[in-house]
Amino acid sequence: MDQAYVKKVIICTKARRGNGTKRSPTRIITEIIDFKGNLIAESDHYSTNVETIKSFMRHHFKDIPEEEIDDAIYSYFIETNNDLSN
Repeated sequence: MDQAYVKKVIICTKARRGNGTKRSPTRIITEIIDFKGNLIAESDHYSTNVETIKSFMRHHFKDIPEEEIDDAIYSYFIETNNDLSN
């Protein structure tokens, strides 16, 4: 690590993301903003996990249509209530 510094920030855990579709389910994300309102970072576990799972499935199951992959991932996250809000 070249540099490190301490900065006062606001951590918001109630930010909503998504439009309620299978490709973009509604979920709560965490945002970190500074006191001027600038977004510094965010954590969207659903988005990160979906891309990882899709990449794996595309590589190992090339004959499965993209829409079926989306349906399977969405169903898993709904059933496990993982990072989604209702």
